[in-house]
Amino acid sequence: MASPTSATVRVRFFARYAELVGRTEAAVSVSLPATVGDVVRRVRDDVPGAGGIPERPLAAVNLKHVKLDARVQDGDEVALLPPIAGGALTYLTRERLALAELLAEVAAPECGGTAAFLGTVRAGPAEGGVTAIEYSAYEAMVEGEFARLVADARARWPEARIAVRHRLGTIPTGEASIAIAAAAPHRAQAFDACRFVIEEVKRRIPVWKKELRSDGSAVWVDPAGRPTAKPSHV
Repeated sequence: MASPTSATVRVRFFARYAELVGRTEAAVSVSLPATVGDVVRRVRDDVPGAGGIPERPLAAVNLKHVKLDARVQDGDEVALLPPIAGGALTYLTRERLALAELLAEVAAPECGGTAAFLGTVRAGPAEGGVTAIEYSAYEAMVEGEFARLVADARARWPEARIAVRHRLGTIPTGEASIAIAAAAPHRAQAFDACRFVIEEVKRRIPVWKKELRSDGSAVWVDPAGRPTAKPSHV
């Protein structure tokens, strides 16, 4: 049996992209072998209004974030994902976190539920009297990883609006190191999206932390909060 020479994929549009094309999805045919980039080019050429979609947008195939050189097959769902908050977004900051700003970013009339999470530096007895945590990161990589993580969340919960900030530098106990806000039409979507983001941050974002303790020692800890080395004095 001869291999198929073309594929029809379901392309989904969200937020600003949906407004540009006046619909939320379209069926697009491409010649095989084909990549997500080929689908994007066909969309921009054939779908009225889609010329305003960037040549290299964030994309997901079958609910998984992918690069534009990923292959597509007949029947795949390709989602084109606008940047969060309408433009480029910095996920890292060295300023104190302002949850109100994130809540404003995700607010929308169609969103009936909003969930927020703050991760705060704590001085628990098991940690030996932590006075602060020093956060450092591979910053260029972190920005890209955060963009992919948020895109993954948007692919899972297409109607959700998500904002996240992670603080770097030395943060004293009682202050927040990460803030997340998620808004969606229904509360379950907002709760689920918010929890997904914080769990994935712990698993895949290259940010490291060093505990500064009341006895003058310091220790690097892993994402689960376990020391990775014996305390050293600073």
